[in-house]
Amino acid sequence: MNNETTTLMSLKEAMKRVDHKLQALEAQFKELDFTKDNLTQKFENHSKTLAIQAAQDEMWTAVLELTFTPMELNIVYSYVIEVLTCLHTHVLEKLPDLVRGLPTLASVLRRKVKNKRIRVVWESVLEECGLQEGDITALCTFFIAHGNKAEHYAAKVRQMYIRDITFMITNMVKNQALQQGLLRAVHIIEKGKAVRNSEEQQSSLKELMPGGAWTNFATLKDFSAALQKSKNLGEKLGSTHHQRIGAGGCGPRGLSFRLRRRDAAELRAQVPEVPPGLTSARSVQE
Repeated sequence: MNNETTTLMSLKEAMKRVDHKLQALEAQFKELDFTKDNLTQKFENHSKTLAIQAAQDEMWTAVLELTFTPMELNIVYSYVIEVLTCLHTHVLEKLPDLVRGLPTLASVLRRKVKNKRIRVVWESVLEECGLQEGDITALCTFFIAHGNKAEHYAAKVRQMYIRDITFMITNMVKNQALQQGLLRAVHIIEKGKAVRNSEEQQSSLKELMPGGAWTNFATLKDFSAALQKSKNLGEKLGSTHHQRIGAGGCGPRGLSFRLRRRDAAELRAQVPEVPPGLTSARSVQE
């Protein structure tokens, strides 16, 4: 009995020692798993950072390698500056109490990072316009690279020189992110102009009808058809109808399409700097 008791006690002690070792190994494995997860997260973040930097390098290269003529550059710049101005105006309309604190689009981009209210409004404005953050990066990069030498052209002037700006951008801009941003800018401005012209036409037609005669027609199309039957009214329509020259109805009166000088400086803080060796189109080609 004594030998058996001693053997059992020794076995129990051995099992306890093994159990302690197993617990120690389990703790080490947990620590290793935790370290592995941290390293994996760091590598993933680093990989994302490298991907973003590579995309930024490609964006700057694409912007600096554009082969637009001065006229084409001015026309594309006009669409870009009108969209940026339009976005800034829409943000201020939704945040009237912060007008003084958000004098430029760059201030909006800077403050939205820490201010949730501004960030929510900014995201809603982008959604309404059909834009994404990548589009804003492309447009701001284009503005910083070419804003100092480009000029704004009004809509009528643009149409005189280039009939199909979409075709030109599609064929000359090869970077997909930049191409998409520019095409969306054109779409927003042209869509806004079409809506404004339609509203002006409807307003002009209503003014031509005496009293409440407008209500006798179900649609603008019906009224237009009836209007064509009257030569006198047709002549009056031609003399009274006019189109405004502007930026698709975006922005308050007197708002210049050329952003302030400090806006360009502030935008540089929001858009990644030009990568080394890409300070000019000439250095890219070399």
